[in-house]
Amino acid sequence: MKQTMEAWLKYPSSTIVVDFECMVGPGFPLLLIQVAIANAHGDWVVPTTPINHRISKREPLERGNKLGPLQRTMWERMVMKFNGADNRDETTEGLTWKEIASIIDDYIQMNGELKTFVAWSALPTDYNCLRNSLSTSSQMRLLTRAGSHYSLFDFPHRRQGAP
Repeated sequence: MKQTMEAWLKYPSSTIVVDFECMVGPGFPLLLIQVAIANAHGDWVVPTTPINHRISKREPLERGNKLGPLQRTMWERMVMKFNGADNRDETTEGLTWKEIASIIDDYIQMNGELKTFVAWSALPTDYNCLRNSLSTSSQMRLLTRAGSHYSLFDFPHRRQGAP
């Protein structure tokens, strides 16, 4: 906790917070739908953007076909919330991982290397999503610069049940 706050206050440009919109859980195929990355100043590193997987909008829906009825309904609602229900033959919109990595790299060039990664979720889901996604675009070097990884839920007021 102390290290997180020190990094937040001393190195706000090199402390990033990442949040993904995705479906994760037992039985769900992993699908990252949207990402947002900000620094500790609250400035965008990567503004909220859908992730372009270069697949049709129909394909993510079909990935849910093997799920049970309740899970499939949850899956379909999440996919349609971000991809829309129309024109399912169009490709997913937004930035590709290569483009997202380029934005992160530009940010690092202007602000220095990343020192601390703060995840929005209690589990390392956001960190793992970013790590795996950057590895698919051969840009792991961007993330390995961030030496420390913390969850916002590590803060004491979160453990006490505050919003």
